[in-house]
Amino acid sequence: MEIVFRLAVAALVIVMPSVLFVGFYRGMLMLRDDRLIERVYDGHRRRTGGSLAPEEFVPDRAAPKRGTPNLPGQEGVPCPDCGTPNPRGVTYCQGCLEKLD
Repeated sequence: MEIVFRLAVAALVIVMPSVLFVGFYRGMLMLRDDRLIERVYDGHRRRTGGSLAPEEFVPDRAAPKRGTPNLPGQEGVPCPDCGTPNPRGVTYCQGCLEKLD
């Protein structure tokens, strides 16, 4: 009887992390909902008159674009190294990650 208990515990210890990971992965896929982003964007567009394009509303932070203009109403501080306009009050450039003065 003890061997059956040990085998059951070993099976749980081996199988449960995989089951939990698959469940977590599937849950994260369910949370990734492009329709939700579109609904939020449509609500923003109705309130503001459509001043932002979808790519400006949800910017791609992984690959900052050099020389992109700031959002309306923001004053920019150009980076002395790459020239990317950055919002006032930031410490590092959003284009090249150099420290701003």
